[in-house]
Amino acid sequence: MFKKIGSKMGKKSDDKEPEPEGKRVTIKEDRPKEKSDRKDKDKDKVRKSTKKRDETEEERRERKERERRERGDEKDKMRKSSSHRKSHRKSTKGEKGLTDQEKKIAKHAKAKREEAERRRKEEAEMGIKDMSLDDGTKDYEPGVKMSIKKRGQQATTSVHAQRFDNIYAAPQDMAKDFVAPVYPKSDDDVEFLLDALSDNFVFNTLDEVELETLVNAFENYECDEGHELVQQGEIGGYFFILRKGAVAFMVDGAEVGRAAPGNSFGELALLYNAPRAATCVAVDGSAGLWRVDQMTFRKLLATHTIQNDNQTKDVLKKVPFLSDLDDEFINRIADALTTVYYDAGDTIYERGSEGSVFYVIREGKVEYEHKKRGVKTLGPGDYFGEQAIVKNEPRKADATAVKDTIALALSREVFEQVLGPLSEVIARSNDRRLLRSVPLFANSDIENFEIELMAALIDEVKYPAEREILTEGDYVDAPALFLVRSGVLEAFTDDGESRILKSGTFFGEDTLMPDEDEKYGGKGGMKQSKETVEVLEDCVLGKLSLANIDSVILDLSRMGNKKNGKAKDALDRSVDIFRLERHTLLGAGTRMGNKKNGKAKDALDRSVDIFRLERHTLLGAGTFGQVWLASDKNTGKAYALKVQIKREIIDHHQAEGVCREREVMSKIDHPFVIKLVNTDQDKQSVFMLLRLVQGGELFNVMHNDDRDCIPEGEVKFYTACILEGLAYMHRRRILYRDLKPENGKDDKSCLPHVNVEIELTSSLCVVLIDELGYCVIVDLGFAKVVNEKTYTLCGTPLYLAPEVILSRGHDKGADYWSLGCLMYEMVSGQTPFYDENIDQITLFKRIVHGRYRFPSGYFSDVAQDLIRGMLANKSTQRLGCLAQGERDIKDHPFLEEINWGKLGKRLMKAPWVPRLRDPLDASCFESWDHLDDKETTGNYKKLSSEEQKIFEDF
Repeated sequence: MFKKIGSKMGKKSDDKEPEPEGKRVTIKEDRPKEKSDRKDKDKDKVRKSTKKRDETEEERRERKERERRERGDEKDKMRKSSSHRKSHRKSTKGEKGLTDQEKKIAKHAKAKREEAERRRKEEAEMGIKDMSLDDGTKDYEPGVKMSIKKRGQQATTSVHAQRFDNIYAAPQDMAKDFVAPVYPKSDDDVEFLLDALSDNFVFNTLDEVELETLVNAFENYECDEGHELVQQGEIGGYFFILRKGAVAFMVDGAEVGRAAPGNSFGELALLYNAPRAATCVAVDGSAGLWRVDQMTFRKLLATHTIQNDNQTKDVLKKVPFLSDLDDEFINRIADALTTVYYDAGDTIYERGSEGSVFYVIREGKVEYEHKKRGVKTLGPGDYFGEQAIVKNEPRKADATAVKDTIALALSREVFEQVLGPLSEVIARSNDRRLLRSVPLFANSDIENFEIELMAALIDEVKYPAEREILTEGDYVDAPALFLVRSGVLEAFTDDGESRILKSGTFFGEDTLMPDEDEKYGGKGGMKQSKETVEVLEDCVLGKLSLANIDSVILDLSRMGNKKNGKAKDALDRSVDIFRLERHTLLGAGTRMGNKKNGKAKDALDRSVDIFRLERHTLLGAGTFGQVWLASDKNTGKAYALKVQIKREIIDHHQAEGVCREREVMSKIDHPFVIKLVNTDQDKQSVFMLLRLVQGGELFNVMHNDDRDCIPEGEVKFYTACILEGLAYMHRRRILYRDLKPENGKDDKSCLPHVNVEIELTSSLCVVLIDELGYCVIVDLGFAKVVNEKTYTLCGTPLYLAPEVILSRGHDKGADYWSLGCLMYEMVSGQTPFYDENIDQITLFKRIVHGRYRFPSGYFSDVAQDLIRGMLANKSTQRLGCLAQGERDIKDHPFLEEINWGKLGKRLMKAPWVPRLRDPLDASCFESWDHLDDKETTGNYKKLSSEEQKIFEDF
């Protein structure tokens, strides 16, 4: 397994060679037809699910040219790639123009775009997704990859990735006021650095402002002959570019290669805390280098990305028809915008042309000439063409670039694909706003994500005039809250009180409250309506049932009860951890992140005696945790008991992460996600009691003595289970971020051939099989509540999404990418970007460029189609991230045989059901009998009172 990464990082922009700007978003881009020996009916299903697929390259070109002519000049402009610009962008400094350094950077950026476009065309002509990259490397020793390159290329010393290697890297806080350092450089220095960075995929996505900031942040570093720049096995923190002299790469004392001026090394150190594969020593005299550290690089990208996103969102909120939308919708629109470039004098669109694209100016000037309103000059932050999203009608003005201009563009087609029709988006946004104003919700601890979940469960109902919806005094069997979308109603009582209900009002909230016996209507209660509601004019209402509210907030007593501002967790408090017997250790202590997300509610029974817990057999261990198979002495029910040593948690700087995992897990209650039953602690340890999942790892179902892959019929079942679990977490704003079929091993025998001593952590198997054969997502050490995006790089490289690797922020799309990789592996036995002896940097290149292919004879057309949809390089174009969310995946022809209702109730027959002798059978797991109980055998330093306070809410 590739090393498991845990380092605060962020979003990436799409580093696959850029498509022409303005390209329409389709679920599958213009990828070539793959050969398949499956039945023709699969092809028919694909054609029904999406448009314009399975074409030959010639047919595709002909269709694109035909569509371009039909759409006219405007969409042709939208397809114009940044590489086709005729000149560099101009500075926004007025008549002073560009500085010499800015000119060099602009020239470099233009050349980079032109080269990217050339490569994109070559790949399109090849008609395949090439599995290999020409990285110019040469193997010197088993397990180490050395490359000596020309100036402008990196010289890498890469460890061949192993499937089970894990590494840990501590996250860093992203300061909002971060300012990158600036070190003086000559024009020649700038040119040198640009050349050295030009072919490195880590920097290929930087825009001109980012590139300029990065070049300024490189500091000069001089060293004498014999100086060790880095040592083998150390965690690297710098990326180097050799300016003069020579540097030798030593592995286990033997020289395996050298870097010459212009070579670079250490790019992985910018992405996460990677241990160095070789010692780097200055030879043949002194050496001069340029270097930049990880913190500067990561903060530079995150800060710039956040600033750009915020500026874009501020502009979008000024657009009249977008101003009332929820932040979530604004964020999704901002992510879907495409960058387009225009030269001075270019016509953006003409009066009378088809109007379907909306523009926001980032740089430059645009002259906007309206027949009736005259001429207006627009600059950065202004927008135009917004009616294209609302109406399908010809343009009423001319728009021309006065200066070289960079704009963000969004077509109506993309808008509807990402968000849906504008009218529905506005309705959903209004529903959310109205729900927040309902006193039962406003005066409670119900969180915003729960409001959004409830809004998604609102059904639209229509009633004719004179219809009586509620009658005063009648018992309500199915209580519901009603939101008035259109029409007029009257609510009145026998006492003569009345009110008129119009759009933006609500009624029925009194039916949601319990009766005198504290029971709710429809749940054993006898709730009566306090008023009569009659329709005066035909109306359209949004109906939110009490049952749907209950399914989201889990505890109806939270309505109208603010308590301490914290949502009640979903723990089963009836099970006492300390009355359990331990039998067998199931897995290892989870490696956590460390961004604190808030404290969990302390509602545990602290009177339980720890000595009433009996442990039996150990099944596994990590750096600071063990998991046991345990049973309750009183009931005999089996559980998994996770035990983590406080001292080791603190020493590994993971206290906040452990508490965050507990907080996240306490909010989860789903059959396909591991259930946290209870938690507790003593002076030495913290305990997490989990539902027992006995069937072993999904990985062992995929890879065993009989086979190395799974038939597609079985893949459908396992994919559906995992999808349901992920979607459940996403609805609660929880990102999983570490989807894979198996556990990392805490075993240094799994390390590469290079003798590197590093800290390893291990975790519970990430996807397990339960007693009925269903998938269960486990190990939520990387899980995180995220309202917008997160800038933490974490996970296992084989399954990382491009945006995670490239530090630009990611959301739920990263989980769906990982699911696509896992689907590919289940069908073929190998992940899409893996190759024998591949090194980690080459793997990252392939992921970022989206280079993979489907081996013949393994995948049906429908399977290929779904996987392509989830492996779309841009998150906003990825299945699961479009307007219908996970429904786009559920409705795909590949999963049409799944009965989602039966699946959720675990009534479908699983492909494989483990044979278990009894509730304490752990035969599906490896034996860890060679390990000792860490609690009884460890000699741990006593915690101070301040250290104990860290866990006070556990």
